[in-house]
Amino acid sequence: EKIKKETEEFFKKTTFDVEIFFQKPKRETIPIDLKTKDPKILIGERGQTLFEIQHLLKAILKPLNSGGLWLPVIIIPAFLSYRKAEK
Repeated sequence: EKIKKETEEFFKKTTFDVEIFFQKPKRETIPIDLKTKDPKILIGERGQTLFEIQHLLKAILKPLNSGGLWLPVIIIPAFLSYRKAEK
């Protein structure tokens, strides 16, 4: 729940207009789907913006993990997860 709250706060502070969908942790990761009207801005050139967002979120969320294994954040733009589901 703390991870969800902090992630939502992070995106409120950015200029990205996104809807956030949290999935159950899988294979030691926390998948987060993002839905936006303009995914190009979110992804950036060669995925660099998306990579940097993941990096920042990991740094913000790491202190919230009290004991146990650290679950890295994996951000999946929603249009990619929908394409995957279609296959």
